[in-house]
Order: sequence, then structure tokens, then C-alpha cells
Amino acid sequence: MLARRISPPRPVWIDLDALVSYKRGRGPGADKVPMVVHAHGVELDRLVAGMQLAWLRSDRGQWLGVVTFSVPTAVGDLSVQQLVPSTAFRPRRPETKRGEVGPGAS
Repeated sequence: MLARRISPPRPVWIDLDALVSYKRGRGPGADKVPMVVHAHGVELDRLVAGMQLAWLRSDRGQWLGVVTFSVPTAVGDLSVQQLVPSTAFRPRRPETKRGEVGPGAS
């Protein structure tokens, strides 16, 4: 099977850093980022709570989760639904929310 819905949706933690493959100090101009961007840009070094709706398999064999979550920004949370590599999220206990750290969360 190349796709499978998850019903009911499953609570997960999304690692924003792993999701966008961002590594501190890399990329064009990483050493020249203005202070305002550091102060008000999206913080990638965090886990956010989300819900996994389905699994999809890519044509490369990789499993991807269809996941909904909110990205905290300086102007409020931005709700998104997107494909997330299985390496960028993990199950979460339903009672834990953003800002709480569950066992094994860092």
C-alpha cells in the first residue's frame, strides 16, 4: 500500500530544524544575518505539536507523513498542512502540547 489514512489522526512532535534541514552557520550569508532576523525570525530549534493524518510513500521509497501543525511567528501562529519526512517527526502523548516537554523530547 502506497498511502494510508490514520483515523483518528495521531498526535506527533515535529522537529522544525529537521524539517527544513537547517543547520546553524550554513547557507549563503549565514554569518551576515541581521540582528532583527535573529530576534524576530521563526525559531527552528524547537518541537511543535501536530497531528498526523496519513502516510504516503514517495517514488523514492521514503515514507512521508501528512501532518498539520502551527508554526509560531512574531505575528501569531501560522497553520500548515504538509508532507513531513518520517525523520522529522515522532509520536507524542495526546496530553502534551507546545511548550511542554514530554519524555524523550529535547
